[in-house]
Amino acid sequence: MININMNKAKEIWRDKIRGDRQPVLEDLDIQYLKATEAQNTTLKNHIEIKKQELRDAPEDIRIAEAATPEDLKVIDPVSEIMTISELDQAKLDKLQDIDNDWKVILNNGWQTPEGWSFGIHTDDVTLLNGAFTLAKEAAALGSTDPIVILDTDGEPHALTLEQMIPLMLAYGQARTTLSATDAARRKAVKNATTVEELEGI
Repeated sequence: MININMNKAKEIWRDKIRGDRQPVLEDLDIQYLKATEAQNTTLKNHIEIKKQELRDAPEDIRIAEAATPEDLKVIDPVSEIMTISELDQAKLDKLQDIDNDWKVILNNGWQTPEGWSFGIHTDDVTLLNGAFTLAKEAAALGSTDPIVILDTDGEPHALTLEQMIPLMLAYGQARTTLSATDAARRKAVKNATTVEELEGI
């Protein structure tokens, strides 16, 4: 009868998993760089999750609980982590579609009733809010001079505080509505239980 040192066997199996995951991690690093260049946020997030799961793979609880070498041989977390179901792949594809839709929305910006276009990127929101704050501070000091803001075409528009207030309210409401719609679509994808359900999102 052969005595098996299970503690040593478990360490050997953990080393095997580390070896198995190395080329996979290297490939994911390349995919991550490509996703970064393509500004594909969804794919980047997916890769980050997979990489963390691979880092944790040698500490799979099933290894500690294994009682025999046969128990160890069926533990293959690397393959399990990198196997993606049809539903999960469909979710990933749908989220990438939503990312692309959001990029189009950001590029189009928001149209004012006057036909001006204002950007809705985070930097654009910060700049417009800054101009509004400046207009309020100037008005508080008794100034009636207009504040000049630029639209996405680089055209200047001189506005008083009274003119900016309804503009900022409409701008904020539009940005909120767009963000809420985007968030709702992403939540629907997360909660979807069938591929067919995803097709309607």
